[in-house]
Amino acid sequence: MPIALKKTSDIKPGDLYEDSLHHPCLCISKEGTELAGISLVDGSYPRSDDLRHKSVRKLTLEEAWQWRIKGPQDVELPLQQRWWEPKTPHLVNPAAALENLYFFSLYQVEWNEDAIAHLGAPIKHEWHNVRASIEEKGSAGTATVAFDVQGTNKSATIYVKAHKAGQDWLFDDLYLDLDSKRIAIIESGRNVGR
Repeated sequence: MPIALKKTSDIKPGDLYEDSLHHPCLCISKEGTELAGISLVDGSYPRSDDLRHKSVRKLTLEEAWQWRIKGPQDVELPLQQRWWEPKTPHLVNPAAALENLYFFSLYQVEWNEDAIAHLGAPIKHEWHNVRASIEEKGSAGTATVAFDVQGTNKSATIYVKAHKAGQDWLFDDLYLDLDSKRIAIIESGRNVGR
């Protein structure tokens, strides 16, 4: 049976665990009470959880594989979250696109020197405060996403505009909005300053 993690000293990079959304994950880092990993379901990263607020469990190799191909063995998930089952068209949820946009935009901010200089590292974030609008029709669509982050110096809001082309979501604009400053990271589909 999976073992509930109470503190980050119970896990190290390279270990396997179940995140708060029940994905089997490979641990890639830990800092304070925060844990980050890569999903073995869809490759999304960094999947971050704060052990003070979220339930996370350590998995054996066998359990992680079972979670990947058959889902968690002791948790009943809603139909739209069952990655191991084929979905009928009405159950395909734009949440997967939202999650990827969320984590990729966070990754872009965490690697932006100007953003880190203003915010201060590490950056804390909470999945529950995401505001988004996604319209999707087959291979086309548009999305706007906003969520709050907190650095050691100050807090800010990350804003994203994206469009869907084929199976991929492409960033049009990505910026960090601080109290008195806006830091552009992607403008018109191009990385700023690169």
